[in-house]
Amino acid sequence: MPKLKTHTLTRYTGAIKNIYGVIPGGLKQRLHNHAQGEKKFSKLLVDIYQNVKPELTIMDAVIGMDKEGPTAGEQRKVGLILASRNSVSLDIIASRMIGFKKKQVYMIKEAVKRKLSSYDVEVLGENPGKINFRKPTSQQISKSRGLIKRLFKERKIIVDKIKCERCGICMKHCPAKAISMPFFPEINRKKCIRCFCCIEICPNHALSLEK
Repeated sequence: MPKLKTHTLTRYTGAIKNIYGVIPGGLKQRLHNHAQGEKKFSKLLVDIYQNVKPELTIMDAVIGMDKEGPTAGEQRKVGLILASRNSVSLDIIASRMIGFKKKQVYMIKEAVKRKLSSYDVEVLGENPGKINFRKPTSQQISKSRGLIKRLFKERKIIVDKIKCERCGICMKHCPAKAISMPFFPEINRKKCIRCFCCIEICPNHALSLEK
């Protein structure tokens, strides 16, 4: 039962990404470290889905989340429940509904490439059309990312010292061991693999990408 959300790393999170929840404890961190970046991690998610394949996926899209999802975004009232026996098909419809174009979400593209579904999905019941979801800022410049990376440095992950309670959760769960806690979290940019787990897991939303 996934929620309808955007995602800082994978752009969108839904039925396929939800299956990552079957991976226990610290193994999640090790897999993140092994599959660095959007494409490798997306392929890993499809690998896991192929081995689990739930019989039925029901998506809670009554209240979704856009912008800096899946935890630090803004709630969006959608008012829908979607269901499918094929998780890839559900993700195709849900991602299209919130404004992602065909092949724009890499894990869906990879799943279709492996013939786990096709982009031609039949919708039964109400077709809500397009819903204006705001995308994560890390994805808004995706088409120009290669050029921008050459021209500008990658934006740093920064700490809001007012929100931060120095709980150490980000340091504990960082798969690359790139965070230290002399007082507030400090991120070693040479070790950081840009998985954004720290941003996602912080209970106070104290970590974000530099504007």
